[in-house]
Amino acid sequence: MKPIRCPEDLYSPTPGHPVETIANLDKISIRENGEPLVDLKTACPNVVIQPLDKKKILRARASVAERLNTAQSLLPRDSGHQIVVVDAWRSLSTQRYWHNIFKALFRLRHPFWPANMVREAANKYVAVPDAVAPPPHSTGGAIDVRLRDSGGKTLSMGPRTPAACETAYPKLSPVQRQNRALLCSVLEAAGFSNYEEEWWHWSYGDSGWALRTNQQEAFYGQISDDQAGD
Repeated sequence: MKPIRCPEDLYSPTPGHPVETIANLDKISIRENGEPLVDLKTACPNVVIQPLDKKKILRARASVAERLNTAQSLLPRDSGHQIVVVDAWRSLSTQRYWHNIFKALFRLRHPFWPANMVREAANKYVAVPDAVAPPPHSTGGAIDVRLRDSGGKTLSMGPRTPAACETAYPKLSPVQRQNRALLCSVLEAAGFSNYEEEWWHWSYGDSGWALRTNQQEAFYGQISDDQAGD
C-alpha cells in the first residue's frame, strides 16, 4: 500500500529556500508598521492595473507600489514591455471564499485524504484565512502579475497546468523561459520575493517574503475590511 503523504510533502522546496508550510509561516513574527494601502492605478501610472474582477480597485501597501514603479523602470525601454497587476489586497472574506472552493475541489479529487492534508493542499494555491500568519494578499504586501508587450498582448509564460505554475517549471519553450526570467529579474531587483509555486505571485514585507529572504520578522500584518475602507 502506498503510504499517505504528510501535508508538507506536497511542496517541493527549491534549494536554499524554506518550504512554505503553514507551520513555517506561523513561526514568523510580525511587527506591523502601519503603512497604508494606496490605489495602484494612481500610484503606479506606468504599470498596467487590470484586475481580474473588473469592479475591483486594486490596492497595495505604499512601499509595494514604489517597488512596482522601480520594477517597471528596470524593463528595457526599447521593448515597450509593461508589468500588468491583476490582483493585490484581498479582504479576508474573499480569501476564505476561495480557500473553501479549493478545499472542495481537492476533497472531490482525493476523497480519502485526511482533513489536514486537504487544507494544506488548498493552501498551496490560496492561503488559509485562519492561520497565525495572515494570507499574503490580505496584508497588502502581495501582488499577482503578468507581462505584456508594446501592443498590449500578454506575453506567454507557459502552459495553463498545475505543474507549470511553478516558477522553475523546466518544460518551458525558450521564449516562455525568457519571459519568466525577465519578469523575475526586474521584480527581484525591486525587492520583491516570489512564491515558488506560482510564477505570478510576488510579495514584499509579508510573512512569506520574510521566510523566503531569511528575515527575522515581517512588517505587514493583516489589513481588515474596515482598515481598508471597504
